[in-house]
Amino acid sequence: QGMTVLPTAALPMATGGDDLPVVAVLLLGMFLLHRRRALAGGLVLGFAAGLKFTAWPLVLLALVIVRDRDGRRGRGIAWLLAGMAAVLIPAVLPVFIHDPTSFLNNVIRYPLGLAKIGSPAASALPGHILVSVFPQIKHVFPLVLAVVGVVAIGWILLRHRPRTVSDACRVGGWLMIAGILFAPATRVGYLLYPVNFL
Repeated sequence: QGMTVLPTAALPMATGGDDLPVVAVLLLGMFLLHRRRALAGGLVLGFAAGLKFTAWPLVLLALVIVRDRDGRRGRGIAWLLAGMAAVLIPAVLPVFIHDPTSFLNNVIRYPLGLAKIGSPAASALPGHILVSVFPQIKHVFPLVLAVVGVVAIGWILLRHRPRTVSDACRVGGWLMIAGILFAPATRVGYLLYPVNFL
């Protein structure tokens, strides 16, 4: 009930945004991992990852915290990956094989702001403003962000490794806030994700 009065949820609900179901499926997947149902969690998280690129940060963090029913990490990871593969391979591979260029343009280049067509819903957040003021960095800036992101995630995993679903959601929330603020092509509506995760 509290979420419905916040702009990050009220706006997508009023406009029929596709982010609400993605968030709901992600949270269902994380709940299943909390119950140590790694295969079911993998199926659900694979579905979320197939729906939208924005699901991937939390999906990848799920690999760090997953456990099977007996508390074993190795088997938990295997079941999680099996569940994700069962959904993602038949959903994504045929599309990629049919037209790899269009797939890369829509799935990789467009979210990073590197496609020829810009998003009509782009928001004037710091990363977008920076690329607008200095258009010559448009192709380098996402690479720099990726390197900084990998270093930050590595540091977090080494120093403050998430151990529970709650930890993973908290780390995912803060990482997504940073990513949303500094990505060259993003929108304020994506804050729905970290607000829910946190």
